[in-house]
Amino acid sequence: AQPIDRKTDPGSHRSPTVRSVSAVYTLLLGSCAASRLSFLLGSSSELQIGSQQMMQAALCDGGAAALPCRSANARHLALANARLRPNRRQQRAFLCHPASLQRRASGIAAATTSGKAGSGGEKDLEVLHEQLLQQIEERKKLQKTLAEKHGGKSSAGQDPEAAAPKAVSQPRSAPQPQAAAPTAAASPPPAPVPPPPQPQQSAPQQQQQPSQPQVEVVPEPPLAGDNVMNVVFVGAECAPWSKTGGLGDVMGALPKAMARRGHRVMVVAPRYANYEEGWDTSVRIQINAGGSLVEVGYFHGYLDGVDYVFVDHPAYHHVAHDLYAGSGPEIQFRCALLCKAALEAVWCVPCGGVPYGDSVVFVANDWHTALLPVYLQAHYRDYDKMTYARAVSVIHNIAHQGRAPMVEIGTLEIPDSYTHLFYLDDPVGGVHMNVFKAGLILAHRIVAVSHGYAWECQTQDGGWGLDHILREHSWKLRGIVNGIDTTDWSPHCDRFLTSDGYRQYDMSTLQEGKAACKAALQRELGLPEDPNIPLLGFIGRLDYQKGGDII
Repeated sequence: AQPIDRKTDPGSHRSPTVRSVSAVYTLLLGSCAASRLSFLLGSSSELQIGSQQMMQAALCDGGAAALPCRSANARHLALANARLRPNRRQQRAFLCHPASLQRRASGIAAATTSGKAGSGGEKDLEVLHEQLLQQIEERKKLQKTLAEKHGGKSSAGQDPEAAAPKAVSQPRSAPQPQAAAPTAAASPPPAPVPPPPQPQQSAPQQQQQPSQPQVEVVPEPPLAGDNVMNVVFVGAECAPWSKTGGLGDVMGALPKAMARRGHRVMVVAPRYANYEEGWDTSVRIQINAGGSLVEVGYFHGYLDGVDYVFVDHPAYHHVAHDLYAGSGPEIQFRCALLCKAALEAVWCVPCGGVPYGDSVVFVANDWHTALLPVYLQAHYRDYDKMTYARAVSVIHNIAHQGRAPMVEIGTLEIPDSYTHLFYLDDPVGGVHMNVFKAGLILAHRIVAVSHGYAWECQTQDGGWGLDHILREHSWKLRGIVNGIDTTDWSPHCDRFLTSDGYRQYDMSTLQEGKAACKAALQRELGLPEDPNIPLLGFIGRLDYQKGGDII
């Protein structure tokens, strides 16, 4: 159909009412097809014929006169629909939302009443308008009935597209065979409009729709979402196999929490003894440590979604009962061996049949593993190896820094271009080699065990000689509060509260359980069993850092 310019072609062949209604339909419906209007108005045969011939009208070159419709009404509607491309979103919003229909019907009524009464086409439009209003009221009633039935709210005030009541939509009426479209030259008078359907008949039909569909249970995605990573924790101790303090607790609990969030997590720790949970992977590699080639083995165990990899070497077996025993060079050797073995574990140990590869984040805990960021950069990344790997250094206790004379740096296989990073001259230790300093500088990120401790480490009193280093690298320093493993520390399931008068308790038995545990502790320590005496406990090492003198 040819587009119409309203300024040059005022449409003199149409009466004012027909022109106004056609303009309103074009403005409100946009490109809504005549078939959609037929679906809305029920079984209007005239509009059904117009919807059938709309595609033919779009291909005609003769304008409105070439449309083979049965009346001027259908021709005007088809012409208006052929002027614009369809916009299905507007169609759905217009057809399905009662509030939108009401507003548009009001505009149509205003346009209709403003014209002059006369031709048969105008009367047909008035009838169609009344039928449209009845359909609107019917849809509102059906929506309200279904909303009350299912306990929901009416969607009349919601977004048109989101609130589209598909369950109460009427099916599109099938075209009548006897209403075949004649030629445009001999168009008969318009067919009589059938009476609108009664609400009493259509409402029960819609209420017979199937019951509310069952919601498919879809498993929740990993909490990490798109940020799922391969994380490798490296530490000198890991509970419950080896532990001297809070570091062992973190190494035992934090990886399990990370695995529950969807990450693939590995823990690398020394194999101080024979652990039942670890089996021999038969993987043996040679590592240059301490100035010679050293062979290490890997034992693997999979627990709570975490891959536990234990580095096997005789140097660890001798300190099973005292993890940090031995001289300074011996401790440095065990720490350097652990760091190098952890870097190779991501390639050598087939956890679940698939190694982790180089797309990993290493989490190096305390000074024992501070050499890991150094080795990662100096031995791998500088040679375009493990370019996707990153290292995070975690500060648990900055007072322990791996200090040693500078002459011992030769046993650590450190390139000459990196030796200056170990040099430190401070009033406390004088000139010495500081392993923790080099690790903090080369780490991609630094994490402290709390927000307060991250601030304290940057002060002169709390930095232990490294405060200026942390202030220079404060852009990559963050504090993350330590958590606890609720399965180990909950009195509801604590395995140590099952004998000698102790008892497990939860919120419902809090008063009785705590009173029984208090009495059992007083009895065990030889104190008077008096429930009215306050009992204070301190758990920690007798160290200046722990504040024992304040207590």
